[in-house]
Amino acid sequence: MRARFVWGMFGLLVLGCVIGFSSSWDGSVRSSYSEAELEERRELALSWLARQLDPIVYPVQIEFIDRYDVDYSGRIEGRVALESLFASKEDSAEVNLADYEVWIYSLASKQALEPVLPELQEKLSIRQDGTFESGWSAKGKKIARVVEKKSGLMVGTTEVTLYPLIRSYFVPTDDPMSRTGIARRSWLYDNALAVISFSLAADQERAESILKSLEKLQNADGSFGFAFDVYDGVLDETKRSGSIAWMGDAVVKYEAAFGDSSYRHMAEAIAAFLYTQQNPETGSIKGGPDTDWYSTEHNIDAYFFFRDFASLTGENQYAEIAKDIKQALLQHHWNEDEERFNQGIDDLAEALDANSWGAIFLQAIGREDLVELAINYIDTFKVENATMLSSSNLSTYNRAYSTNHPLMGYKPYGKGYDQPPSIVWTEGTWGVINLLMRENQPVDDLLHSMFAMQEADPFGGIVYSNERIAETPYQFYVWPAVASTAWQYITLENPRAIWDDKK
Repeated sequence: MRARFVWGMFGLLVLGCVIGFSSSWDGSVRSSYSEAELEERRELALSWLARQLDPIVYPVQIEFIDRYDVDYSGRIEGRVALESLFASKEDSAEVNLADYEVWIYSLASKQALEPVLPELQEKLSIRQDGTFESGWSAKGKKIARVVEKKSGLMVGTTEVTLYPLIRSYFVPTDDPMSRTGIARRSWLYDNALAVISFSLAADQERAESILKSLEKLQNADGSFGFAFDVYDGVLDETKRSGSIAWMGDAVVKYEAAFGDSSYRHMAEAIAAFLYTQQNPETGSIKGGPDTDWYSTEHNIDAYFFFRDFASLTGENQYAEIAKDIKQALLQHHWNEDEERFNQGIDDLAEALDANSWGAIFLQAIGREDLVELAINYIDTFKVENATMLSSSNLSTYNRAYSTNHPLMGYKPYGKGYDQPPSIVWTEGTWGVINLLMRENQPVDDLLHSMFAMQEADPFGGIVYSNERIAETPYQFYVWPAVASTAWQYITLENPRAIWDDKK
């Protein structure tokens, strides 16, 4: 581990002003909510984020009697701690061993761009003394899970979290999707938001735990995979410039908060990778090495990263890259005729974040003449009188989160998409609230809606959408999500903590 460089108080003050992490917000919100009420909402969101970083705790303990390496094939033996199984029920008399099984899995090595799920080898009965024994298991990482047969619910596993990354969603165990392993997935973008949130909350331990894991997972070229499994590491090796830029910005915000430059090398490598994706003719950053498209959202992300990294390091090369991206956004991404940002270069589709985040970008560079135009265009994405209802239908499944409050917010897509869903997209709605708070515009109606959706989760998470839309290409679920919850925390704490409006 690299030696830490700790700034003095003066250095921290100067750095905070340079990066604009938390020094430019006066705390005023055009809202009827008191500061105490907003503080309660912030703390609920922060507490939920911390829960998503904590290891998953299952009620039943299970272990192998030997250490089976990945090359081992053959019989597997182990033991279920019966006392933990009995304790998992309020009345131990309710526990019947015949209602449970041990499922043995083998996890083969992953190939590039091919996420691999553990392969089920055998379902075993639990003996009266808690032991179990398989007939044969293929080569690969060995996993044993205790499963309640009737519900299919996993109540114990031998797996150990290898990477303390934040789990992107909380998926109720009764949801059919819980069996896909999505509850253990961690997207890079969500980790960046978590680092920023914990840094803003002065929680260095949690922020640094994420950075330590990602330090091990960073590719040699400075990039990152798109998503991870908290037990096994890289799940999706696809490289996307936007989320990688967010991770770079998170490193900058961490150093601004704590004066700790231990992870600056990560941001330097990120900058080097993103530079390889820049088009020398337009100055725009493409979506990734496997693409030929140039996203407006990705370039907004990259602009702020390079701008703030230049301020942090004093390196003019980063400032020049940011300047080129700024010009590209204005010249090649802005739609002059429709007075809005396109989804990307030569991509006329309507995307909410291109214009909500785009308006924040315009504020930051002092183009107030265009800010109002972008804000006006955002109204085309508005959704009102929406509902969030319980449903047991598989296509709309949601048995955990509902509210009687009529909801409003913003949908993610407009023209250019095939029948885009008219849903309340909470991550995007918080992006709009963040923008409006910077503009000192009223946000009460939107806050009422977002808080009603937060109240649907007793732990304080913000569900990602008011409706489940699982049909390709749209995938939105009524699950509490890191992206939505982190945007709430950051926005209510200091909307400029993400991107300040230095000109």
